[in-house]
Amino acid sequence: MSKVPDASNRIHARWFSLAVAAIIAVVVFVYYAPFLNNFFDYDDFRYVENMYKGFLDILLGYGSFRIVSNLAWWPIFHFFAFDPVGYNVFSFAMLFADALLLYFLSKKLLSDSVSAALTAILFVGGSVGADAVLWKCTNSTLMCFFFYILSLLAYLRWRQGGDLPFALASLAAFIFAILSKEEAASLPGVIILLEFLILGERGVIAIAKRVAPYCVIITLYIVGSREFFTLVGRDPEPSKFFKLRPLHTVLSPWSVFSLSPEGLYDFSSILLYLIPITLLIMLFFLPRRRELCFAFGWIFLTFVPQSFTSLGQFVPKYLFNSMSRYLFLPSAGAALALAVVLVGIGSRWGRKVGATVAVIVIGLYFNVHYSRVHERGSVWGNDAEPVRTFLREMKIVIPQFPPHSYVAVLDAPTGRAYVQQSLRASYQNPDITWIVDPLKYHPKNGENAYLIRCLWREDNLKIQVFDFESGMKQLQIR
Repeated sequence: MSKVPDASNRIHARWFSLAVAAIIAVVVFVYYAPFLNNFFDYDDFRYVENMYKGFLDILLGYGSFRIVSNLAWWPIFHFFAFDPVGYNVFSFAMLFADALLLYFLSKKLLSDSVSAALTAILFVGGSVGADAVLWKCTNSTLMCFFFYILSLLAYLRWRQGGDLPFALASLAAFIFAILSKEEAASLPGVIILLEFLILGERGVIAIAKRVAPYCVIITLYIVGSREFFTLVGRDPEPSKFFKLRPLHTVLSPWSVFSLSPEGLYDFSSILLYLIPITLLIMLFFLPRRRELCFAFGWIFLTFVPQSFTSLGQFVPKYLFNSMSRYLFLPSAGAALALAVVLVGIGSRWGRKVGATVAVIVIGLYFNVHYSRVHERGSVWGNDAEPVRTFLREMKIVIPQFPPHSYVAVLDAPTGRAYVQQSLRASYQNPDITWIVDPLKYHPKNGENAYLIRCLWREDNLKIQVFDFESGMKQLQIR
């Protein structure tokens, strides 16, 4: 007789999960669909350019050992080439998958479908980490998150059921995570937190044994990537921006509760102080203190590896220097904390009070974050549009560059490195080279040199192309 209720519960759980998936999909669509056609920007061009080079360039991306996320560019390029839509669809799909996996992980952590659903919906509806979705070359963050959560899910399944294949699956997923992006190195710390606060393990040696294989993988990754770059005679790009900043490591992750995607702190905003203070007060009143402490620990620990890069800034000089993408993984902890508090209010002061507070908070939450994502998406789109215009007009003036082409661009739409990469990617020609110092450059035999002048007039662009030496003489005469 007990099988009927069990079957009914499974059907109910399945439909509930489908409803959560549908809500996540709607949020992703409403938030990000307007930016489906956003063009490539900055480092995106390097990854597309690599597709026309050798396999080693594809494997190493932008000078990193993120071979899983780097290789993911190849199948997208195979189907979409230089059309940005396919790359954006991939990022949006990864966000959906990340949020859905977070739902299943939260369900195991909290043993509560409602809290888990709230966690996933608040995560996907947040904005602090929006740059990880809007900037195509940061799909490494989205992929790392996917395998990170998958590794934790398999680990929990192993710990709760004792099946060895799940332990191996967790390690395999972790390898994929760290080969997507280095921020996965925080996972051993999260597992320790999980053992103490969620699983109730008190045996330090037992925990150390369980965490040890993950630490070995991290060590092998660090040593292996260094040796590999030495072997191929290249410099690893991320190491150039490595910097120890203890105060940044300790204090910055808590900005995840109120920071906007552009990374600018608004010290006059009441949210900056109200949210963390409220959550800390709730720690003393709500029943699920361990889960709330786990969420706080998640925020701190997942940020630690990312705090070592000097690229993320609270007052970014360039669009891509924002803290945003470095807070994508920590934002899952912020969503978990908020969900635990909202459900806890209902448990502590009654369903009506809990439902009223939840409706108000969620309404305000989505109103703020929806606006932020749309503002940020427009910024990325507007920033990339001059490059799209430039490349389109260039194709009209010069349908194809010959081998050994050197270019100097006056009034370029973006920085010289990105202009070079965008031309190489657009023309499928990795042999196009930027002339660093036009005043000192003189074409050698076999070199084709061009002076390109951009005349920007409101939304219109006129491009003039000169033989380099004659063009330089004309400019000097003027």
